Amino acid sequence: MAKIIHLRNAPIAEAVVDYRVKARDALEMNDLTKLIDVLKGEYPTCEDLFQFSGEFKLDLKEGLSKESHEHAQNGFMLKSSDGSNVTQLTLGGFSFSRLHPYTSWHEVYREANRLWNLYKEVAAPDLITRLAVRYINKLELPSPKEDLLEYLTAPPKAPLNMPIVQHSLRTKLFNEETKVVAVVTQALEVLPGSKGIVIILDNDVYKAQQYRLDDPKLDATFGILHDMKNQLFFNAITQGIVERYK
Repeated sequence: MAKIIHLRNAPIAEAVVDYRVKARDALEMNDLTKLIDVLKGEYPTCEDLFQFSGEFKLDLKEGLSKESHEHAQNGFMLKSSDGSNVTQLTLGGFSFSRLHPYTSWHEVYREANRLWNLYKEVAAPDLITRLAVRYINKLELPSPKEDLLEYLTAPPKAPLNMPIVQHSLRTKLFNEETKVVAVVTQALEVLPGSKGIVIILDNDVYKAQQYRLDDPKLDATFGILHDMKNQLFFNAITQGIVERYK
């Protein structure tokens, strides 16, 4: 485990703050467009978001499989002028993403919270059903000389001592005390020609619980989620990685 510190050159590709909600019955797409107009100076790029669903049916009499698809617009994606800040406004919730270069949790959460307050005024959901923090780290490193212990505390092991060229592992964890769930994904790929290795550490930490829109525990809950994200990341890497990115 590495020591938890603020990394000035953090390898964070994307940091996400996410609110899932129970929408009010009368909420429509036109309600969300009001927020697009409010934010167009800061977030001038707007893209439509769609929700897709599919269904397969087997007709036993004719022996045929029937397939149907449905898609409907359920929100908008807004991007800042430089593309580093992205927010999604949907019928089912709100999220804010900070892309590379990362700044700090304080700045990310401050902007997410500001936009959330605007969203909830327009969308007026009945309640919050889930809070989440997700950090996707992309480490671009030179190829290890012997094994991945130079970079990771629990690297994959290959049978027959064969070299690993690609790996992916997804683990779901649950904290009994805080009721927080973490979905941890570790992936790596060795680049051809000994040009290095790319390691992805994706920590999606969330708590599914009902909250009022003005619940005083929201800030503290996000603090818990962020702390858990930090613990997962720094437990996964070596001190050598910290020295490389601090």
